[in-house]
Amino acid sequence: MPLPWAMVVVVAVGVATGITELVSRYRDAPLKATFSRPGLLYFTVNGLAAASALVLVREFDMVASSGPVPLKWVLTAGFGAMAVLRSSLFSFRAGDQDVALGPSTFLRIVLDAADREVDRQRATARAISVDQIMKGVVFEKAQIALPTYCLALLQNLPQEY
Repeated sequence: MPLPWAMVVVVAVGVATGITELVSRYRDAPLKATFSRPGLLYFTVNGLAAASALVLVREFDMVASSGPVPLKWVLTAGFGAMAVLRSSLFSFRAGDQDVALGPSTFLRIVLDAADREVDRQRATARAISVDQIMKGVVFEKAQIALPTYCLALLQNLPQEY
């Protein structure tokens, strides 16, 4: 496979992996998650990592530096980069929580930002709906159950809430 096409395929593997993760997290609004700014950053990072892996494979002569790039190396670079991005170099315990350090930490930060952005977007739409739905409801009757119900509607709310 010529290098430009190899690069297109390897980036597509990385981008597809990132998009798949976002879509699986937001079944009710996958496009909002994917095309939010953090979502775009998330799958762009995955694509760039895959492209970088292919460049490294060629640079270290794991593949002949001229001529076509074998498909097996393109796939190895694409999926290998995804594995590296999701790995941690080591973990340590902070209080009652395990904290991983490594490339997965950066990816987790971007994914958490996407979570918050999508939740904000969805919350805005839901607030408008709730305003319409709650017009005839007496606040005193709903004040205990309503907050619990609203928090339960959030998709990726951490357990401590």
